[in-house]
Amino acid sequence: MSTAYGASYAPLPTAAETASALARISSQNDDIQCAEQEIIGLEAQIAVLRDQIAARRNDIERLRDAMALDENTIASVRLLPSEIVAAIVVLVATLRPDFAHALVDKPGLGRHYTRHTACLVENCCLIPHIRWICFA
Repeated sequence: MSTAYGASYAPLPTAAETASALARISSQNDDIQCAEQEIIGLEAQIAVLRDQIAARRNDIERLRDAMALDENTIASVRLLPSEIVAAIVVLVATLRPDFAHALVDKPGLGRHYTRHTACLVENCCLIPHIRWICFA
């Protein structure tokens, strides 16, 4: 179509074309609303996951703190001189005759004797972490 000024216009859509376009717009609007609802749900899931991640990080920090405390607790035990361990063994053997055989020097046992002695002291519950002692 043209006007007196020479401008041309597209012909007006038919009723069927208008109805089809309105149906597409309505369908696309529904799709947009569904996508927005899905985004809201996903954001909620992300928030829950972030909370779970934060909780796990707190758990890790608590475990690391507890581990550091335990390491500090046994650090002094690791550094016990063998003379102190020997004194403890003598004390244990004096108090508990059933462990007196720990005092018997058995040549050739070397590290086994030392480990055996440390186990005896540990079993007497005098030093719970005596097994961490490192003998040269």
